[in-house]
Amino acid sequence: MRADTLACVVAISEFVRDDYHEFTDLSVVFLGAASGEIHYHSPGALHKASWMAKLIYSLKIALAEKSIKQLPSGTFTLSNQMLKIRELATFMTHVYCMWWLTCRNTVDAPWNDLQLLKHLLYYEL
Repeated sequence: MRADTLACVVAISEFVRDDYHEFTDLSVVFLGAASGEIHYHSPGALHKASWMAKLIYSLKIALAEKSIKQLPSGTFTLSNQMLKIRELATFMTHVYCMWWLTCRNTVDAPWNDLQLLKHLLYYEL
């Protein structure tokens, strides 16, 4: 799954813009295939309609996990919250990322959804 996702994200990352580009960059870093410097963007709007912002912030928190653990207990998050954030980041990068970024046309959505369902069943195993 990791190799397929990396290949897809690297191929797509040149063509996406704004938040999607930041999401692909953070996904590559989270998957451990980044080379060079990492540039974090300043936070943007976070509201109920902004699913992408939640993905980006979750990835940033997961990437900063080692630094967060050095803070005094209870300062930022509880240990079980970090586990949930890491699981969410793993799910986003291994499963959801590829299928979200590859569906560009509404006509392709049903086929893309079926492929995502197959991928989810594989991920569950």
